Amino acid sequence: MSKSDPRDIDEDAILRGLSAEELDKLEYELQEMDPENAMLPAGYRQRDQTKKSPTGPFDRFALMDYLEKEAMEHKDSDDLVPFTGEKRGKAFVPKPGTGQIPAEEQITLEPELEEALKNATDAEMCDIAASVAFFSASSSSGSRVICSSAGICPVPGLGTKALPTDSREKEKCQGIAEMLQSNTTLQSLNIESNFITAQGMMAIIKALKENSTLTEIKIDNQRQKLGDSVEMEIAFMLENNPSIIKIGYHFTQQGPRARAALAITRNNDIRECILILFSQTLQLVLVLFLIFFIKSIFNSVFLCMYCDDVSCFSCSVPVSQAIAEMLQSNTTLQSLNIESNFITAQGMMAIIKALKENSTLTEIKIDNQRQKLGDSVEMKIASMLENNPSIIKIGYHFTQQGPRARAALAITRNNDILRQQRVR
Repeated sequence: MSKSDPRDIDEDAILRGLSAEELDKLEYELQEMDPENAMLPAGYRQRDQTKKSPTGPFDRFALMDYLEKEAMEHKDSDDLVPFTGEKRGKAFVPKPGTGQIPAEEQITLEPELEEALKNATDAEMCDIAASVAFFSASSSSGSRVICSSAGICPVPGLGTKALPTDSREKEKCQGIAEMLQSNTTLQSLNIESNFITAQGMMAIIKALKENSTLTEIKIDNQRQKLGDSVEMEIAFMLENNPSIIKIGYHFTQQGPRARAALAITRNNDIRECILILFSQTLQLVLVLFLIFFIKSIFNSVFLCMYCDDVSCFSCSVPVSQAIAEMLQSNTTLQSLNIESNFITAQGMMAIIKALKENSTLTEIKIDNQRQKLGDSVEMKIASMLENNPSIIKIGYHFTQQGPRARAALAITRNNDILRQQRVR
C-alpha cells in the first residue's frame, strides 16, 4: 500500500497522543443526538452545553417557586397609550320598530284562542306543539305519531280538542286505526314512547291486519305494559300480514317472540322471492326482446352497422342461434362483439359455422364467456380462421397450444392478403 492510503493510519497512536481536554472534546463531538425525535426525553435530544457544576439536587417545586417569583417581580412595560376610561364614538340606539314582527306577518287570533293560549300550562303547550308537528309531517311524508298525555289528540279528523280522561286515549288510538284502514301510501309508522294502553294497541293491531302497504312499524316503549294478550295479537297479525318486514317492539314472552321472529323472516323471504321472480321475468323478457331485436335489426342493411356490440348482455342459446342466422344473411356488418355473455359451446359452434359463410366480417370478439368453450370449439375456431380470409382480428384467449398456433398463422395470412390487396 502507498503512504497516502488512509488505511495505513494508526488510530491508536493518534488517540494515545491526545490530551485529556482533547479527548473530552472528541467525545463531545461524537455524541449522537437527534433533536427532532419526540420519543426521546428533552435532555437526550441535544448535547449538554452546561459547563457549571450543579449546586445541589434537582428540586422541581423550588424551581417553579423561583420562576413565579421572578415573573411577579418583573416590571411590565408601559402602555404606549395609557388607558383613561374615556368613551369615544356614539352610543348605539336601535331604530324604532326594531325587533318587532312586521304588520303584514302578524297573526290575529280569536279572543277565545288568545285567552286559551295565554292561560295554557307548559304541558298543554307541548301537546299543541306535538299536534302542529303531526299535521305538518302528515302533509308531506312523515309517519311519526305522538299521542299526548293531556288530552290533545293529533289524529286527522279529531282536531285538537281536549277530551275527557276516560275516552281520550281510546279516541286517539281509534283515529290511528281508522287512518291505517283507509291509508294506501304510508309505508312506515312510528308510535313509540307514547301513552297507548293495551285496549288502544288492540285497535291498532286489528287495523294493521287489513293494511297491505305498511312495511315497518315501531310500537315499543309505551307508558304501560301491553300484556300477554296484546303480544299474542301482534304475533298473529304478523303471521297474517306478509307486507310488514320490520317491527320495533320488545316482547316479554318467549312464545310471541318466536312466532313474530318466524313471521318476520317469512315476510322478508316472500319479499325476496317476489324480487327474484320479478328479476327473472324481466330477464326473460329482455332475452326474448333481444331475439326479435337481432332478427329484425341485424338483418337490416341500414341499421346493422350500428348494432355490433352485444357484450355483457346475458346472451344464451336462443340468442346465439339468432346471431348465427343473422351472420349467414348479413352482408354489411364488419365488427361483432359478444364478449362476457352466457354463450355455451353449442351456441358458439353455431356462430362459428355461420362465420364460414360470411365474407364481410373483419373483426369478432368472443372471449370471457361464463362457461369454458372446450377444445373442440377452439379447433373449430382455428379451422374457421383458416377458411375465412376476411377475418383479420379475433378476440379470444386460446387454452390449447395447437389451436392458438393455427389461429395466429391464419390471422397473419389474412392480414398479408389484405395488405397485398391494398398495395394492388
